[in-house]
Amino acid sequence: MYGLNKHIVVIISAGVLSLGLSACGGPDTPAKNQEDVTKAAVEGAKDVEKERANVVENLNDAQKDVNKADAEYGHEAAKGNLDLAIAEAEAAHKVTIERCEALAGDARTLCKKQADATLEQAKVQAKITKYATDPKQ
Repeated sequence: MYGLNKHIVVIISAGVLSLGLSACGGPDTPAKNQEDVTKAAVEGAKDVEKERANVVENLNDAQKDVNKADAEYGHEAAKGNLDLAIAEAEAAHKVTIERCEALAGDARTLCKKQADATLEQAKVQAKITKYATDPKQ
């Protein structure tokens, strides 16, 4: 009986092996080959389109980040320019006030009022410039 089982196993193994080889061995028919080629082309086109969409999405996200950074840079530059313009105006004001001290009476008073008005005008102009150039306004 042991020998019979051995023969059955050999026969079954040979049958499985022949089925496996017949599936791998022969070329596809032209119709089957064309179907496989078409299917591969469609799948490839879908993969390319999906990747293209991913690239576009990534570029859009990156552009948003760049735009945000540009706006932040512009905002900081506008704030810096405002602070600088006010500092320059205040420095000029101090010098002018010291020059006014050399005058006497009404001339001194008028000189200081003009210096104060010039300082205020410079501050207003600096704020107008900031408002006009600040992208966060």
